[in-house]
Amino acid sequence: MTTPVTSLRLAAGTLTADAAARTLTGAILPWDQVGLTSAGRALVVAGAVPVPEDPSLIPLLQDHDLKKPRGAATALSSTDAGLVGTLGVSPDDDGDQALADAASGKRKSLSVGLEIDDAEFDDDGVLVIRSARLREISQVAVAGWEGSAVTSIAASIPPGESVDADQPAPATYVRGTARPAVQAAATTRPVNATRELAGRLAAARMDGTVVALTAALADITPAGNGVGNSLAALRTQALEELWSGAPYSEKYRPLVSGGALEGAEVVGWSWSDPPVVDDYAGNKAAIPTNAAKLKVERYTPKRLAGGHDLDRIYRDLGSGDVIASYWARMVESYKRQLDLKALDLIVAAGGAAAAATSPTEALVLGTVAVEAVGPATFALVSADLWQSEMLQPADTAPVAVTQGGVYGVTLPPVTMSADLPDGTVVVGCRQAARLLTWDPPIRIEAVNIPNAGIDAGLFGYYCDIVENAGGVAAYTVAPAVPPADQPAITRQKVMA
Repeated sequence: MTTPVTSLRLAAGTLTADAAARTLTGAILPWDQVGLTSAGRALVVAGAVPVPEDPSLIPLLQDHDLKKPRGAATALSSTDAGLVGTLGVSPDDDGDQALADAASGKRKSLSVGLEIDDAEFDDDGVLVIRSARLREISQVAVAGWEGSAVTSIAASIPPGESVDADQPAPATYVRGTARPAVQAAATTRPVNATRELAGRLAAARMDGTVVALTAALADITPAGNGVGNSLAALRTQALEELWSGAPYSEKYRPLVSGGALEGAEVVGWSWSDPPVVDDYAGNKAAIPTNAAKLKVERYTPKRLAGGHDLDRIYRDLGSGDVIASYWARMVESYKRQLDLKALDLIVAAGGAAAAATSPTEALVLGTVAVEAVGPATFALVSADLWQSEMLQPADTAPVAVTQGGVYGVTLPPVTMSADLPDGTVVVGCRQAARLLTWDPPIRIEAVNIPNAGIDAGLFGYYCDIVENAGGVAAYTVAPAVPPADQPAITRQKVMA
C-alpha cells in the first residue's frame, strides 16, 4: 500500500504524491537550464514548449517506456521558471506503484519527452531547443543532472535522414531534464556532424518513427543484448571434460575364471562318466573298474560392438579432447558389458534359486552347497538385502556368522551388487565358470569422405562357459522392510 501524502523537494520544484487524489504534482520542465545528455549538453529556451490544449492526451509513463503507462496529465501550465503540472495516476496496480515510488523516493523525478521542431548547437556545443512539442511525461529514478526534477533529454531523428554539417539539425524527439543554475543567452551555430552522428549511434529505438537519445543512463546488460547475445564481449573459460563419475571398476569378472579368447570356436572336454576306484580285496582278484566316458564341449564366441559417425571438425578444429574421450568412454563401456556378462554367467550357473529366510541363512546354505565341488570363494548379495541387514538395530539383528570361520568352515567374502534382482543371494567358487575375452577391444577408424565424417567403431568378443554348475548356488530371500526412520534404497540407472 502507498503512503497517503509524501513531499519530495527538488531543485526544479516540489513533487507531491497524493494517494487520496491519486495525483503527482511538480516541476516538469525548467527553462534555460543546461544539462548533459547522451547527445551532449542541451537547454530548452523559455516558452519553447507550449501547453497542450488537452493535457489528458499527454501520458504519464515509467522510465519513458511506452509499454508502461501509469496515468496522464490532468493540469499543465507554463510559468517564468518552466512547465509545471499535475499528473493523475491510473486506478490500478501500476498507479499504486507510481504513488509508492514517489513516496519512497524510488522514482522521485519527472522527465519529459519532446518532439523538437527547431534546435541548433551554439559555439559551446550546447543544443539550444527553440521550438518543441510535449509528447509524454515520465516518472524516473535518477536525474540526468544533479538536483533536477527532470531526468533526461532524448533527441531523435526520423529514420533514413542523413546528417549534414552545414545544415541545421532536423526536427528531433528529445527527453529533457535541467539543472537549477540559469545559463547566459547562447549564440548558435550549425549542427556538429560528428557529435550528432555519435549521438545517433548511441540511440535506442523508441517506436516505429523516431529514434531516441536519453540523458538518463541506459542499461547495457548481457540480458539486454537479445536472444543469443547474452555472452557477447564476455570471456569464456574452457574446461576439460566434466566429471560424470568414477571410471567403471569391474567387480564380477574377477569372481570367475578368465583367459584370452583366440579362436572362432572354443572346444573343451569333460568326463560324462568319470573313472573311479573302489574297495579291493586283493589276493590276485580283479581290481575294480567302471565304464568311464569323455564328452566334447563346444562354445561359440559372442560379439560386442559399437560405433558412431563423428563430424571430422572435432579432429580438424577441435582440441583433441572429444576424440580421446570418445574412445575412453567406448572402452569403458566395453569393460562394463564384459563385467555384466560375467554376472549373467554366474546367475546362469546358479540355476533355479532356492528359498532362504535371511541373507545370513542363504550365505551359510550356499557355502555348504558348493563345498561338494570346491570351497566357496565369493558371495553376491542384492542391494536391498544388504541395506536391510545394515540398517537392522543392533538389539534386534540376527546373530551373524562371521567370515573368520565357524567349526573350521570359512565363509566367502560378500560383495553388494546393485545389478542383482532384489532379494537375491548367490554363492560360488571361482572355477565353476569361465569368461574368455578379447581384450583390449579392437578400435577402427575410417574416413567418411562423402559426409565429411570419421566412422569410428569398437569391436570385441567373449565366450562364457559354465564349467561346473554345481559350484554356484542361488537363493531368493523375501526382502526385510527397513526401519521406519530409514529411507528405502534407491539406485541410479547406469548407462552401459
